[in-house]
Amino acid sequence: MDFIAMDVKATPERYHILAGVPVEPARIMSSIGIISRAGIPAMFRTTWVDGLHRPEERELIPAMLPPSMQHVFQPFRPENALRPDLCGSFSTNS
Repeated sequence: MDFIAMDVKATPERYHILAGVPVEPARIMSSIGIISRAGIPAMFRTTWVDGLHRPEERELIPAMLPPSMQHVFQPFRPENALRPDLCGSFSTNS
């Protein structure tokens, strides 16, 4: 069976902050739409990073997605960070 998973890092106005690169929010929203219409099982996920995400994003990020689509928040795991120098900067509690 086919399956699609997409990371949704943040709300459109803050996406570039969490992605760490310039982002066109319209492209993110377009991808969400394409996936939601694909007709195959899909899941959206957000890696929650205390200190980077704002509390209100717990509601705003899922609200960006079609209500029928699965979304999960997963905890940030600093031991897998590409930038070990950042590992002490954030709490892992979500």
